[in-house]
Amino acid sequence: MGCEVRAKHEGKPRRDKEAIPLSQKPAASLDLHPGSILGNLAKHASREELEAYGALNPDGTPLIDPANDKKNFAQGAATTVWCATAPELEGIGGVYCEDCDIAPIETEGRFGVRPYAADPELAEALWAESVRLTGADLKD
Repeated sequence: MGCEVRAKHEGKPRRDKEAIPLSQKPAASLDLHPGSILGNLAKHASREELEAYGALNPDGTPLIDPANDKKNFAQGAATTVWCATAPELEGIGGVYCEDCDIAPIETEGRFGVRPYAADPELAEALWAESVRLTGADLKD
């Protein structure tokens, strides 16, 4: 997989941990995974890389298989829209959402939240390091 594609995917657990301390600040935050969508970022990957990822049908068109996290734009946008409008998310933060729901804690498989990503001590340490590196804190 190309550098650009890998970089986007590998950033997910870091952002999960940021959602926890951010949710305890003045503004609530949610994190979400829209699904694997063959969008503009794919133009930086070769056909071979996309095939290796399983993102293409044999004829070269995008593979759409929501059960395996390969979605079209509308299916991918659904979780974003759900997070913005779902009454059950009103007033809560620090959660990770996928497939129009709050993702469960999972230790195996491709979906859900890993326990380390929901660890409040790790989240606070990441927040403190982010403040140290940037000099910005929402408490100010």
